[in-house]
Amino acid sequence: MCRVAAGCSCASARAAKNRARYPHAGDGGELPPLTPEEVDLLSSRMMVDFDRENSTGGASG
Repeated sequence: MCRVAAGCSCASARAAKNRARYPHAGDGGELPPLTPEEVDLLSSRMMVDFDRENSTGGASG
């Protein structure tokens, strides 16, 4: 269950926690550190989404 507010999603809870830890990230400030493996995983997920969107002709999800 979400620890931020009743009824919100776990993704919302993670987003709130990250905004609190990195308040200036949206303005070009500090970001959480990433390992090369995490960057590769994110890149792969983006390519899967991109390929899925292009093969169906619309947004995924």
